[in-house]
Amino acid sequence: MPKLQIEELFPAPKQPLHLDIGFAHGEFILESAKQNPEWNYLGLEVRTPLVEKIEKLIEEQALHNCKVVAASSLMNLDIIPDNSLDRVTTFFCDPWFKPRHHKRRIINAKFLSEIPAKLKHGATILFQTDVENLYLDTLEYINENGHYTIILNENGVHHPNPLGIQSYFEAQCLKNQWPIYRMEFRVAIA
Repeated sequence: MPKLQIEELFPAPKQPLHLDIGFAHGEFILESAKQNPEWNYLGLEVRTPLVEKIEKLIEEQALHNCKVVAASSLMNLDIIPDNSLDRVTTFFCDPWFKPRHHKRRIINAKFLSEIPAKLKHGATILFQTDVENLYLDTLEYINENGHYTIILNENGVHHPNPLGIQSYFEAQCLKNQWPIYRMEFRVAIA
């Protein structure tokens, strides 16, 4: 898959770029693009039917600051230009419970070693899940990597994320008072 050309994707390519990995039905990325026209939003999703659904909604809503791509962050992170991302989010991704499948998780040791090249200085990664073991394993991956600073660490909370826009699963957790495990982190300044 060729590297994405930000200048060709967005009419205002100099705006900050937010990467949303695993956007599913698109509630978060679509609402974010609507509420924040001064940002560009790029979504990666492995399920092609969901990408096609969101592409239609983007067109219907004339969201010129939002683009989605059928791709896996595990296999296709190289399509993201270096030093291009201001923020990354991944909300309520598949926890891949079996230990032999942990390598399929979005945030893993490989991702943490490759994503820094894609981030601008000071860019953040915001991760949320409703699975405590995934949260604890992700925290362990980050600590083992040693190149990140955690700036937000919330264990079992019942309030919305700091961006103020909820994904479908976050809304369900809040509605049902299910705990949310959340952390935001960035590459540590050397």
